[in-house]
Amino acid sequence: MNVLDAQESSPWANASVDRRQTERKRFRALGELRLPNQQVVPMRTFDISVDGIGVVSSLNLRLETLCWIKVRAPILGAGMDVLQLHARVTHSVLSAKEAGFMLGMDFENPPAAAVSLIRQYVKTAGWMRD
Repeated sequence: MNVLDAQESSPWANASVDRRQTERKRFRALGELRLPNQQVVPMRTFDISVDGIGVVSSLNLRLETLCWIKVRAPILGAGMDVLQLHARVTHSVLSAKEAGFMLGMDFENPPAAAVSLIRQYVKTAGWMRD
């Protein structure tokens, strides 16, 4: 698929690059990616699931790149206010609408507490505004 052919009406919901196997929920937050060379890249999130996270970055990262993600937790006051997780880039799509590269990232061995918190967020009723 040509990356420019991806539909942009809803970041992954309508795009044919949707590969996540578990339920996801919109999640908007600013954060950062720490690359293998220790470079820190600002990013913003657009969705989250127990398996991974969708982010927008100014950099097009290679597939399989392993990064540290640091972002506020989707539920504050639940004992974990910041998520710091390893994640691997599984796909990247250039998006003019999002002004950057939409990266699909799968979590690598996330802590049980983080998975529980994300699961709780995803299971809340409806799409919450962030």
